[in-house]
Amino acid sequence: MAETRTNNESAPEATAAESKLKQEATEFFGLLRSAVSMTVQGLTQRVWVKLDHETCRRLDALVNCGAADNRSEAAAFLISEGIKVSQPVFQKIDDTNTQIATLLTRLQNSGLGEETV
Repeated sequence: MAETRTNNESAPEATAAESKLKQEATEFFGLLRSAVSMTVQGLTQRVWVKLDHETCRRLDALVNCGAADNRSEAAAFLISEGIKVSQPVFQKIDDTNTQIATLLTRLQNSGLGEETV
């Protein structure tokens, strides 16, 4: 009987914990949905890509939890977030491209970059 009593006493605690977890999950998925919606607003470019099974599974997870309406929205969101967290890499790429353009301009202006016949 003592075990039954202990289980009965913990049942309200478990129900409260489940309720709190459901509320937190609902809030989280609502915020995620908002983030996805903000990301995909105004998108005008289409890109076709091939994806592996695991990536598709992750996109489907975002769709299934209601964060995105479809795989396209989920992919756009994840690509956008990936670019944000990779900003230092893209900054180096931009800097390198700027240096290359500067060097090409100097080469063209020096006449060394022109073909002679």
